[in-house]
Amino acid sequence: VRELLSRIETPALKKAMEQLQQAMQDVDPQAVEDALENFREQQEAFQQNLDRTIALLKEVQKQQTLDALVKSLNDLAEKQQNLAEAVRPEENLDGLAEREDALQRDAQQIQDELRRAAQQMDDPAAAELDNLAKELDNRNISERMEQISQDLRTAQQTPARNQAEQIAKDLQELSGQLQQTRQNFVQRQKAELTRELNRMLRDLLSLSRSQEETARHAA
Repeated sequence: VRELLSRIETPALKKAMEQLQQAMQDVDPQAVEDALENFREQQEAFQQNLDRTIALLKEVQKQQTLDALVKSLNDLAEKQQNLAEAVRPEENLDGLAEREDALQRDAQQIQDELRRAAQQMDDPAAAELDNLAKELDNRNISERMEQISQDLRTAQQTPARNQAEQIAKDLQELSGQLQQTRQNFVQRQKAELTRELNRMLRDLLSLSRSQEETARHAA
């Protein structure tokens, strides 16, 4: 937090604080009043920059959450496809069943993370993430993974392989939807960032003009 404050604390704010301190030492009522007014303006600008910086950091954190979810779902789909290809007579089917159990736990964790992320996001991203979590339920991903484990433990290789391949396709499709959600979020984030930067530039220009006007009146 200290480092963040040091980055957004402007030289103008520091100068205003120094002027205020000097005016108070000189016991000049007019100088104190002028310095207080300048300090209030700089302090307000500082607070606005602080609020905007915090808001931008929160948006970056949301994008990082989406990036992590995309990677997790991609990895799950890939691992499920790899397991489907590994279902062969010479393989240790009990070992594959244990791997499928682990994938089922991963799928449940991703579903929970999608729901938590949806609560942190604003619409439309929140609704899209919530729908993806529901889609995992609608497609019975967890239950079908459990059936694969049972089939492997009872040496029913063909249904296990077919089901694993189908689940891998479902996960790849859902991963594509999640990737689209992320891309849409990034586009909206870029547009908002552009608007915010333009707003900050206008505020700085307005403050600069105000300070010039004050300086002319004081001259």
